[in-house]
Amino acid sequence: MPECEGLSSFVKENFSSLRQQIEILVKFRAGRIQQREDVTLSDIYTAFGENEGFGQRTQGILCALERKVEADLLRPVLRNINRVKSLVQAGKRVVIISDMYLEEGTIRRILTKIDPVFETLPMYISSKYGAAKYTGKIYQIAWEKEGKPRRWFHCGDDPLRDNAVPAKFGIQCDLYGGVMLPFEKDIDALFGHCRYHQLAVGTARLLRSEGVHSIAYEVGCSLGGPMLYAYVAWILQECQKRDIRRLYFIARDGYVPKKIADDIITQDWLPVETKYVYCSHEIWNLAALTEDEGDFQRLVYSMNPQNITSAADFALFLKVPFDEMIRFFPEEYRGALSREKLAQLLAFLDADRSFRKWLFQQYTPRRELAMRYLAQEIDTHDSHFAFVEINGTGHTQERMASLMQKQYPHRIRHFYYTMFIGMGTFCEFSIFLPGRFLHVGVIEGLSRACHKQTVALKEENGDIIPILGGKDGTSLREYGYDDYIRGVLDFCRAFHPVAVKYHADLNVEYLIAFVRNFLAHVDGLHAQWLMDMPGNGWKVDGQITHLAPKFSKKDIRELFLLYPNEILSRYAGGDLELSLRRCSNRDRRRIEKYKKYREQILARYHSLYKVNRNAR
Repeated sequence: MPECEGLSSFVKENFSSLRQQIEILVKFRAGRIQQREDVTLSDIYTAFGENEGFGQRTQGILCALERKVEADLLRPVLRNINRVKSLVQAGKRVVIISDMYLEEGTIRRILTKIDPVFETLPMYISSKYGAAKYTGKIYQIAWEKEGKPRRWFHCGDDPLRDNAVPAKFGIQCDLYGGVMLPFEKDIDALFGHCRYHQLAVGTARLLRSEGVHSIAYEVGCSLGGPMLYAYVAWILQECQKRDIRRLYFIARDGYVPKKIADDIITQDWLPVETKYVYCSHEIWNLAALTEDEGDFQRLVYSMNPQNITSAADFALFLKVPFDEMIRFFPEEYRGALSREKLAQLLAFLDADRSFRKWLFQQYTPRRELAMRYLAQEIDTHDSHFAFVEINGTGHTQERMASLMQKQYPHRIRHFYYTMFIGMGTFCEFSIFLPGRFLHVGVIEGLSRACHKQTVALKEENGDIIPILGGKDGTSLREYGYDDYIRGVLDFCRAFHPVAVKYHADLNVEYLIAFVRNFLAHVDGLHAQWLMDMPGNGWKVDGQITHLAPKFSKKDIRELFLLYPNEILSRYAGGDLELSLRRCSNRDRRRIEKYKKYREQILARYHSLYKVNRNAR
């Protein structure tokens, strides 16, 4: 504001911190000198001006500006307002008690704009009486001025000030919800001055307070919403900067981001079109296989071959006839396949030109369908388009882009939330969180779809259509994932207008800490809901697993004693570190024991086995 040009650069750059610290100082002075427990907004800005050298005019302007911001950001909790109106209509005595530095007149004007019921209700404001909730003094004042009522019912959202303290005075209390979750309190201690944090947590609290919601919904509006909104908002900013007009969201991780993008595009009238493209790692990888030496091994390793334990498994993995494939296998590889033998077999087959040619021919129908599907779905008449993914190495997108070379012989832009590599021949990658993000399974878990996986393509009436299969989509829906998606979308619709209005700049450091603090509460209901989320996206054998399953004794024995070198291939989940965090202290001690004394324990087991066998 021009009127505030007299503020020093120090004050402008540190305004939020200084404003909060001045309030602490003024309250401390008032308590020590005047025995007052709270102060007014004018008291705060008077001290602020005296301390930083700006006059009464600037103090008044800043006071007025803060009142305006408070009024603009205030969002009504309709459930509570309706509750107040019902009590008033029933002839009950209703008063407002508030811990607030704003004056009674300002608070009344704000509330009356929301609903006329607040125009005449008595108010007991801490800044007016110099008495706060945390000591209970403001309750005592209200009790005396209200004629010392025998029965008193109090409703609020703070566990201490609105519950524990008034309960000591015999007041019947009700916490109506909307309180900050434990991880929100943790992150508030680190990023309390971050506008994105303040607005995001405020939006989530408001949504949680509006009725009774499932844990799935609360995870959606409290974690999934802030994390995915940031990614989609960044993509749309990049679209404006790079003149991208068409976004293709890749199934299935692109399902929720597309819905968020559509809402933002509609609200802001952005010149961007979106489309959902059905596909899978299997379709693009198999269809794009070449006859070049080395490409076969890259194909197999990119598709996570940890579940291949026999030649029959290998045929299922490659989607080829077993009786035709087995003729290329040396005799010693036609039975069980250890990891070592599988690696040897892959090298042998990759060096066999006749096998590579046979396999390439096997995939000719797949390749033709995939290329026709891409030509049908992707508008490549100009370069103003890009694809949207969540996580990966980029290998599968490279395969897909290679299939598009005839229709579009240029590099293609791909957006990723997080990515391991970020370099490609046919693709240009733009990564929101570059570098190795620790909990990629969590990010994927926040962005799933409840429909089945794309397992094949087929022609029908001249069109190429996807064939969906598998059962994890059904499992997600039964788990309540639709409710989670509803929470995400409710958050994004409510958050976007205020994020734009108050310039809630994206903060990568904050988002990383946001996830870390959420996952720190592994015993909380919200984190457990996320970790127990079902899906087969973390394994390739089609079995339903969980994001971070809790280990049984058998799991611990197999992973850390019997097969410690195969943990990643045998672990049935998407985030090993989270599963370890869920272990009890006893389980952790057992794991450490297995790691430290593995050879001795196995030797003992072996000797016992020999004794039992000889006894038989």
